[in-house]
Amino acid sequence: MKNKFLIVALLLISYRLLAQELDTPSIVYNDTDLSWQNFPAISEDGSYYLIIYNEYSCCVDTGSILQQRSVTTGEINKEIILYPNETDQIEFSSEKKATIIKAVQDLLKETSYFKLFEVKKHEQIQQKDNNELFVKAKLLTQSFTSKSVNLPLSKLHGFCCTGDYDSKESCDVSQSIENVWLSKKHQLLLIESGVTHPADGCDDGPYYTVTPLLKE
Repeated sequence: MKNKFLIVALLLISYRLLAQELDTPSIVYNDTDLSWQNFPAISEDGSYYLIIYNEYSCCVDTGSILQQRSVTTGEINKEIILYPNETDQIEFSSEKKATIIKAVQDLLKETSYFKLFEVKKHEQIQQKDNNELFVKAKLLTQSFTSKSVNLPLSKLHGFCCTGDYDSKESCDVSQSIENVWLSKKHQLLLIESGVTHPADGCDDGPYYTVTPLLKE
């Protein structure tokens, strides 16, 4: 009876992951509102992933950018500005929005993209002897562990470190993992990290890291 339950659970997990990866990304404008679904996404061959980039900020809307990034290097291959930065004080016309949607559709037609699975339960494992960081993702009865992850340090202005406006010394701050997504097909995790700081102007991120999975 126990074995039968495990088999059913594993089948449900496999179906859930498969269904998730068959969801394709899309972007639409509804009057003045911009909406998207099924992001981040990964190309069928595992070469690129797509994200909607929103720079961390406590106080202003920094806009939205569709970025196509290389899975192996993380470099931005293409990007499309979907919505302007609030500080630019401009609005996109209907014609501009139509041009943007056409550019998005052309990008999505280049190859098939599928939604990455959002991992809501994840934990960080820090090795005490060598300070290596691993990410463990849990999906129902299955667990996945990443290879070693190197998160960049954020260099912040002295005010962010000491609270002193006159401080000219910068400081390095460790980033925290904000979100994790998984592709079982490509055996990898996409990790979003950054710094959310209580002081104005001291946020930094997001940063994205792709790391392979170790054997289940």
